[in-house]
Amino acid sequence: MRHYYYLPYVFGAVNLFLIGILALILLAISVMDLLGRWKVYKKAGEPGWKAFVPLYREYTLFHLAWADKYFWLWLGLLVAVQLSRGSKGLFGILGGLLALLFGVALAAVTWVSRRRLAAAFGKDKNFAAGLFLLGPVFMLMLGCSSAKYLGPDPAPIEETIPVIKPYMEKIEKQLKQ
Repeated sequence: MRHYYYLPYVFGAVNLFLIGILALILLAISVMDLLGRWKVYKKAGEPGWKAFVPLYREYTLFHLAWADKYFWLWLGLLVAVQLSRGSKGLFGILGGLLALLFGVALAAVTWVSRRRLAAAFGKDKNFAAGLFLLGPVFMLMLGCSSAKYLGPDPAPIEETIPVIKPYMEKIEKQLKQ
């Protein structure tokens, strides 16, 4: 009897097992994110149910950390990334470049929002880097820590992103003239 006929069934079972493990890992990450956001919202005096509504939870984080208007910038960049990724044919390369450009801008806005969220709870920029790179883990750490909500970070944007400080000074000089 030829046993290699059974190999597709064996590989199918192994793949199903691995997909199941991956699904459990993703479920655990999602639960960590939801619990962390729930606790962070409770600390800030917001209702915890906001953690379960997909876009509204990001809006709430922007509200807690920065300003509502930057959420709309973030959302516009997110939509622009998704729309430019779908370009095909002649505009495929241009669409890819636009997606990269919008993606970098989206990452910058997300970094600033996480930096300001960390500052709103009295944490430093290293904790903000953790929020940016390993969001669910650090969100749960922030929610379970003894940190108190201090309010939105009042620092101007050029202190949050030091790279743009010279440009902001140059613009201010030009406006004064």
